[in-house]
Amino acid sequence: NNLERTSESFAKTRYVKDQLKLLNEAKAEDKQAISDYLSNSLKPDDDLGRAATNFKSLTAIWYMGFKPITALMQLSQLATTVAGDLGMYMNKVGLKMPAHAFLAKTAFDMKTGRLSAVEKQVLEKFHATGEDWATSSQSSIWKSMDEDAATSWIGTRLESVRDMSMKMFQMAETMNRHTAVLAAYRVMSKGSSTFDLPAYEQALRFNNSTNHLINKGNMPIAANSGAVGKSAYALMNFELNLLNWGAARLHGGRVDTEGEWGFTPSEQRKAFLKTMGYTMVLGGMAG
Repeated sequence: NNLERTSESFAKTRYVKDQLKLLNEAKAEDKQAISDYLSNSLKPDDDLGRAATNFKSLTAIWYMGFKPITALMQLSQLATTVAGDLGMYMNKVGLKMPAHAFLAKTAFDMKTGRLSAVEKQVLEKFHATGEDWATSSQSSIWKSMDEDAATSWIGTRLESVRDMSMKMFQMAETMNRHTAVLAAYRVMSKGSSTFDLPAYEQALRFNNSTNHLINKGNMPIAANSGAVGKSAYALMNFELNLLNWGAARLHGGRVDTEGEWGFTPSEQRKAFLKTMGYTMVLGGMAG
């Protein structure tokens, strides 16, 4: 079964690669039509698949749509996992400013345009990866959980309402990722006046480990094995990644335990305890 699914994934990847090549070479006036065709060709054509996607849209609208509190809760991630881990890196380079203050300053600098040419380049490169969820191809972070999209009349309209209802959440998520990457780059580049590729790549890894990559690859097999699994895990992607992050910190066996940005198990456990403390404080403030 796994071999069959792997074969299907390779075939689908090859198909998408060929179609994207045609899209890139197409005339400007034809690109939208080709893009729509490619998107539709990748959508599920069975009733159960469409029902599962519709269910996820309804779940998103019901729990998170049109609610400013969801955006505020999303921004709190900077004050928990991101701040906890960033503190380890700041200690490594001798920065004494609290991680929260450093993140706040970074966010303020972004919003007021107080960025160097190199820092603007960092954000532009990050945006080009598509991992900031701000690109037009991912107007809603919900789409990143599953590339399948409803093809029915009702499903298409549910998808539109879902995307509109989650704009505030989406903007907060993008803000989180931009702030995390730029703050990490500022720490890891150690004030370099020229673009530092190793620091940039490490900043991307930092973002992926704290804000997490929300995609099918980070979900258990059950979540990718049919309509029932996809529906059951509709709201669990971030929670599962967070549990994995916590287990890795407590164990102290992260991938980057050696080299310039390696951390001892003790340092990782301290970061975990700080994050839990920040979470408890925020939870108490929220009532």
